[in-house]
Amino acid sequence: MAAFNRGEINEERKGRNNAGVRTYVRKFKVETTANEGAYGAGSAPGLPLIGSLHNEDPSAWCEDVAIDPISKKHFNWWIYTANYTSARSLNTNPLLEPAFHTWSTETFEKEISQERDGSAIVNTAGDFIYGVVRDDSRFQVVAEKNVISLPGSVTVLIDRLNSGSFTIDGYTAPKNTAKLSSLSLGPKEIRNSVEYRVLSLTIQFRDDKWKSFPPNVGMRCRDSIDPQKRCMIFNDGDYTPVTEPVPLDLSGNQVPNPNDFNVLRRDVDRYFEGNFNDLNNYIT
Repeated sequence: MAAFNRGEINEERKGRNNAGVRTYVRKFKVETTANEGAYGAGSAPGLPLIGSLHNEDPSAWCEDVAIDPISKKHFNWWIYTANYTSARSLNTNPLLEPAFHTWSTETFEKEISQERDGSAIVNTAGDFIYGVVRDDSRFQVVAEKNVISLPGSVTVLIDRLNSGSFTIDGYTAPKNTAKLSSLSLGPKEIRNSVEYRVLSLTIQFRDDKWKSFPPNVGMRCRDSIDPQKRCMIFNDGDYTPVTEPVPLDLSGNQVPNPNDFNVLRRDVDRYFEGNFNDLNNYIT
């Protein structure tokens, strides 16, 4: 059994430019022996493979192929169709392809303590109201890369922040503004006899360095005589213990007449750091 590439059908060549994305069609005539089917016909030497460069356009790659019989009467003659695109880089070896990036935003709820005019969110008695949230958005990028298996150097970076600035798809993230939020690894695939899996990494960005800013409040304060001790905080007027946390100052004492300017918020580094340089092989 054998299959032979009898050359390109020049009159079937096509091309198109759609909003800057160029696509092409090339067709080849293939001859087989009597017992060869579509698989054998598509394996004829010299035919374009998925990932092959276009013969004229160095920025277009073969992304899809098809093999069809010419007719029922000519069962040993086939048409091999190769479709090309410039939409993304491909390679005959999928493990050598660059990463593919997709950018988007994610909406989440963020607790706030001030109205849009800067005034504190308080009740009619002047006490702070907690639990008020608003929609906020952070942007994220998903990087997809073909790999052999799940890399251990990546798994240890889940939920870590970048310990130094790093660049992905042309964007440079300052220290502690990027977090590797999730990863997934697809099932095994085979292309041109090369086995691979698609690794997907989601990296999210926040300018506040992913810190938490809880209000500096409590139901106890430091003892004025022995700072190592704690004492109860009492309500003004009836001297009963407070039932809700109240603002505290830097010394751990109750803030009298709290307002927009004298209420403190803690600055908490919540996440561990990681060396995002270890991601370079999977995001480029």
